Amino acid sequence: SALAYTRAVIQETMRIYPPIWGLIRVAAQHDEIGGREIRPGDRIVMFAYGVHHSPKYWDEPEEFRPERWMGDAAKKRVKYTYLPFGAGKRSCIGGAMSQVENTLALSILLRRFRPEYVGKEPPGINGTVTLTPKGGLPFRIHELS
Repeated sequence: SALAYTRAVIQETMRIYPPIWGLIRVAAQHDEIGGREIRPGDRIVMFAYGVHHSPKYWDEPEEFRPERWMGDAAKKRVKYTYLPFGAGKRSCIGGAMSQVENTLALSILLRRFRPEYVGKEPPGINGTVTLTPKGGLPFRIHELS
């Protein structure tokens, strides 16, 4: 598809900077994780940000590499290691719509403008209910002729 690389850029951005720290779920049955007993009704926190940055699941996890989401590389990804909108039956109802809107908006904007990040360092993260950039995102926008 013509927008495959644009989609890959958005997915990689959402991997590095997911909108949430993690997900909370309630255990439905007995289980054991890492030697700890899980009982029905226990709350389980899935640290999505940590999974997205884990070298166990991602080669060079701090590197921005949209190619992770294309071709054979995308097929090799371990299930449930990309969780910007959760996963399964309880995932965010707006996740798919967000992906479509982000892809279209980015492709339209980049036809007319070139963004230039003017920060001295990569943006930090404010961790509240959602993750937001610490100190904003200093960009300069150049109109293309």
